[in-house]
Amino acid sequence: MNKKLVLKTLCLALLSTALLPYPESFANSSLQQLEREKPPTLRILLAKGPAGRDAQHWIEVKGRYTLYNLSDGDLILSATKSPLQPVHITAEGLYFGELMPGIHQMRIAPGDSRSTILVNGIEYRGWIDLYSVDGKLAIVNEVDIENFLRATIAPQFASHSSESKEVLEALAIVARTHACAHLKQHRGSVWHLTAADAGYQGSSLGQDAVGMLRAIDETRHLVMTYEGSPFAATWTEECAGRTASFATLFRKESVGPSGVQLPQVWLSSAPSTWSFSLSKRALAELLDLSEVSEFNLYLDTASSKVYGIRASDGHRSIDLDFFSFQQVVGANRLLSSDFTTRVEKEMIHFNGLGRGHGVGLCLTTAKKMAEQRANAETILATFFPGTTLTQLKKL
Repeated sequence: MNKKLVLKTLCLALLSTALLPYPESFANSSLQQLEREKPPTLRILLAKGPAGRDAQHWIEVKGRYTLYNLSDGDLILSATKSPLQPVHITAEGLYFGELMPGIHQMRIAPGDSRSTILVNGIEYRGWIDLYSVDGKLAIVNEVDIENFLRATIAPQFASHSSESKEVLEALAIVARTHACAHLKQHRGSVWHLTAADAGYQGSSLGQDAVGMLRAIDETRHLVMTYEGSPFAATWTEECAGRTASFATLFRKESVGPSGVQLPQVWLSSAPSTWSFSLSKRALAELLDLSEVSEFNLYLDTASSKVYGIRASDGHRSIDLDFFSFQQVVGANRLLSSDFTTRVEKEMIHFNGLGRGHGVGLCLTTAKKMAEQRANAETILATFFPGTTLTQLKKL
């Protein structure tokens, strides 16, 4: 047989295995067996809305599938495909193409690796669960973490074809760690996060991000742990030589590594700078104050990053975290959390360093480290001190 043909066939087989949401034997499994043997998954809320025929959504199944009653685990039916059908809830039960009396929670499980489910025209891998929650229809996609990364992080780096293997692998591990932190924090919930918060738009995006897809596969199931558990982790474009902890900048309770002061050997000659000015009157209008008589920054003492601001007109004060303030003045102007201000008569001058929020893995420095032959493990240890690389299956 032609060697090229054999190699192509082998590659296609490996790819289909990597994309397999659940083993094909699950097509005829009980719901209990599905739950018992599934890989680590995230539950993502795709839609939630009022009941009734006027608020229906549309679902289509391409390929084999099985319907389960989530209330008792009973198999409802198995079929080879489902045409585009409306779904909504009624007092009597779920409506999926037809009324299903007494069934208020239902799972649509693909029968094999080639089967996918479309919700309102968007294609998803994994299971689709339908719930009646407080009189509203909730549509939840349960997808294994590896396919979730392919659908979320890969599209963000589709244009980074020249990015080094080490940096992309480090990013894949950071994203997987953050996903597992969501799983841990919301374990037992109907959903772990929303599609809007996750930037999740189905399984069809990111398929041209070859480098990132390869990095996800090469680091399969690898996560970082801190004190034995995955933690909230992220990345930033350019940290200007220092990072803040996730809890400090995002103002969320989170047990994780501290920020870091990077050694000079890993830094470029000088961080990028930016500046802009804003009149007090303009800022007062943006903040809905009568004037700005006082303007203060809240700083993380370890990194000098700004995690919040306070503005006052003498009668009323307003506090905003960094992200909210950035949204108010414009992310195209307030480019990072590393900035100072200078008040001069009726103007406030902003001067900053770097790009991004300044938390987690710094892409600019990671690239510099990779150029000096640092691998993904070294890059991660630099930005996330006190952490350990662990196989997800061991957690």
